[in-house]
Amino acid sequence: MKKISTFLLAFVMIFSFAACNGGANDDFAINDPVYETVPDREEKINIAVGNDPMGIGFAKLSVDRYYAYNVNYCLTAEEAISLFNSGDADIVSVSLDTAAKLYNENGGKLKMLAINTMGMTYILSGDETVTELESLKGKTLYCPSDNAGVKAIFLHFLEKCGVSGVDIQYKTTDEIKAQMIDGTINLCVLPEYGISGVTSKTEKQFNALAISGLWEEKCGVELAQGCIVARADYVEKNKEKISEFLDFYEASINFLYRNDAFGASFLVEENFISEKQIGYELVMRCNLRFVSGEEMKILAQKNLAELNAADPTLFGALPAEDFYY
Repeated sequence: MKKISTFLLAFVMIFSFAACNGGANDDFAINDPVYETVPDREEKINIAVGNDPMGIGFAKLSVDRYYAYNVNYCLTAEEAISLFNSGDADIVSVSLDTAAKLYNENGGKLKMLAINTMGMTYILSGDETVTELESLKGKTLYCPSDNAGVKAIFLHFLEKCGVSGVDIQYKTTDEIKAQMIDGTINLCVLPEYGISGVTSKTEKQFNALAISGLWEEKCGVELAQGCIVARADYVEKNKEKISEFLDFYEASINFLYRNDAFGASFLVEENFISEKQIGYELVMRCNLRFVSGEEMKILAQKNLAELNAADPTLFGALPAEDFYY
């Protein structure tokens, strides 16, 4: 398995390993047992997640708290959203821009419960001459046409950094991954899991450049990309269940966030991924983080304001204060 050389330079990889405050952070110790004898609850919380970093934070919860939560791992984010819109899921994990869009589509009857992933968008380069942001000038870079949020983040990032002269072409995420693997193209922007989808299937050497460091410097806010939302009426009727869920979910995220190497082993053992090295790199690049309450609100509002400035059509109007739980 080849290594990815992730160089810092102007792109600062932000992976904080500081402890989070409050909640049930220590509920999942490294040798936390599986609760095999706990009977299933009559009414479980149904959760829909996509095949992306926003879903991986549910891994420990879905294994150890199976008696209280049905976690449906969908092949795509669209499938997860469909389950939520149909009422088959009580909670869904989505990108921040999608959460704002769902809020507007549902007449404001939605609650953001927590942020679950920070910056997870990277410039992936197989071109040795791309050593800093300015190196992108005159290069052809491929951006996913089927991920409006990543597209808006990247274009806004370039504008904020004053970078011009980049020939940006658009292909689907699957096309970009396939062509990065076969060498047809060698420079792209992708979110994780897309990065692992390339690097795990080829021996080629790549540089993964995180944009999160410069995003924070230029935009004045740490880049946040994923969150969980629920319908407002469901939250209102199930406050105790939601509170308990958030405690367990925070612990589930922190299990990977604090124990990336051990977490990678857990993901292999529980068949979430196939190889430990892939898992270790995946957990690192997913940039998992549990953020709730006032901190979540401020972080989400600032990021959504930046995205709205970048593309006012991305999700429509900025959500009102009642969006934030």
